[in-house]
Amino acid sequence: MLLSFSIELPDGLASEREKQSLEVELVRALRRTRRHSTATTGGVDALLEMSGLDAEHLASAKAKLKHPGVASAATTADVVARQVRVVNSTISTAAVAKILGVTPTTVTRKVESKFLLARRSGARRAFAFPAWQFTDHSALPGWDEVAPALTGVEWRAVEAFVTAPREELDDASVRDWLIAGKDPSVVVSLAESLVRW
Repeated sequence: MLLSFSIELPDGLASEREKQSLEVELVRALRRTRRHSTATTGGVDALLEMSGLDAEHLASAKAKLKHPGVASAATTADVVARQVRVVNSTISTAAVAKILGVTPTTVTRKVESKFLLARRSGARRAFAFPAWQFTDHSALPGWDEVAPALTGVEWRAVEAFVTAPREELDDASVRDWLIAGKDPSVVVSLAESLVRW
């Protein structure tokens, strides 16, 4: 059986080479997995809802799982894990500089000023930036107001705070709220309550 598919990712989230690598890995996973998933539909939906994917990626993952070839050949965990890993990826200082149209030194200053979130990673202790704080061509609108309010909060808590839907934001994630151009001061208030918690 020949499957035809493509992986669509937001610009800048993964290079063309990384996208091709993801496609190769998916084909390999499809070839080595059993033909039937052991997860129930309810289990799949629950796993997806807890994944932390934004609305766009959540819909994409659900659509991919409904494709007859993918749904019967790939395990649900493989598909969801791949989507989550792509969304939760980090990017380098050089990539952030390119997105923002500034020098790497300016990016480092933004981290030191707490206008961007980053953590040290790898043997060289270089900064790794969570991709969810950026759009294709900028930091999230209003992010320079929100990021300082998240200082000292555990990394995974910040990620969940930014990517999961929130009742206080009309069931939008912080990321989606800011991309929509809505008031960042509402998010700052939520962030401050997260810090106090």
